[in-house]
Amino acid sequence: MLNVKPPKKQEKLPFDGKYMVALARDTETDYPANTVTQEVVKGYLWGDRILREAQVIVAASKAS
Repeated sequence: MLNVKPPKKQEKLPFDGKYMVALARDTETDYPANTVTQEVVKGYLWGDRILREAQVIVAASKAS
């Protein structure tokens, strides 16, 4: 059996370009800038290798 597994849940974590791809920036959130607000597509690891990066939406600084 292959050891393919999803990494830990990405929401509420700081954005990490090694494991994630940002699809959009969210300015209507209370999260700090560069924090994942939503995981759109789950990423997968095979041991230490990345099979697919998680696709996420990232908090942006609120426009003033």
